[in-house]
Amino acid sequence: MLAVVSAAVGVLTLGCTTPIYSGGEALPEFSVAAIMTTINDEDESSSHSQENKKLYLSDISPLIDTTAPKVTNKIDQTNVDASSDSTADIKVQFTESKVLISVLNSISYNDTNLSSVQLLIIILENYGINALIAAANQQDAASMWLLARAYQVGMSVPANYGEALRLLRLSCSKRFASGCFSYGFPYFAGRYGVAKDYRRAAEIFNLACSYGSAYACGDLGQLYYNGWGVQQNERTGFGYASKACHMGKGRAVRRACYFEAVMFEEGYGVQRDYAQAASHMKIACDLDHGNACAKLAAYYYTGLGVGRSVGLAKFYANKSCSLDDEMGCEWYRILQSRS
Repeated sequence: MLAVVSAAVGVLTLGCTTPIYSGGEALPEFSVAAIMTTINDEDESSSHSQENKKLYLSDISPLIDTTAPKVTNKIDQTNVDASSDSTADIKVQFTESKVLISVLNSISYNDTNLSSVQLLIIILENYGINALIAAANQQDAASMWLLARAYQVGMSVPANYGEALRLLRLSCSKRFASGCFSYGFPYFAGRYGVAKDYRRAAEIFNLACSYGSAYACGDLGQLYYNGWGVQQNERTGFGYASKACHMGKGRAVRRACYFEAVMFEEGYGVQRDYAQAASHMKIACDLDHGNACAKLAAYYYTGLGVGRSVGLAKFYANKSCSLDDEMGCEWYRILQSRS
């Protein structure tokens, strides 16, 4: 059964349940079919606030682990020829790569709202491709991961899917969670010269999840829910979604929390619990998941799982709309017209 907040000429229902609240105007529908069958996409743009924004090194500063060694030396933006054999050029590359390695290994990747490509842009603009290549040549897993992404999208280097997959495999072998997730993603999506193979994707996502990737844990939950490449098991799918929801505060986490909320709402792999659904929708909404805010508005409007509050329904619908969620904008328009 799909979870929907549907409008049967002014009667608000959730799923196929008994009508909860009668109003005047037909209300927007919510369908979670797409949520249950889509996966984190590495090439997907980040949150709306990042899409048209110039990216700076300061954008990753809040993500750097404060317990990690501080990097204080400023990088000289020297144009280093990667093919040069001069001792001076090699020393510059080595120095820059060491600083780059310190930065990349200080980032809390589960807390970022940047896509891997956006992070790559920041690194290339501030350190350059030669420093990244030098860092990868030192067998640094995070550097190999980002260099692989550069080869996949053809950024500052010619596109080379074979080299990208080789680097990702090495990065994953070093137990680097983001590298492992990116290694598994082509097998799920059938991209970057790799044939689609759900079973292989699930195997790699399982490794990446065990190494600490919220993306991988959340996506593994969806694979189990849908039975893609694994024996279908909603309870196992719920378990992975729940694990991902508590792994940080970035976009992979907010998406997992939304997925978990939907499972609570529908009783997929767990006993149906609207209070828990609302609670997890709020976690996702607080992390700026637009559709979660829209659904939270619906909960407050109907009083399902929470105390009914038209004021809070408007608040969350407005927030959803500010996050460019069409359903939230429609909710806000309707709620405003009823005030």
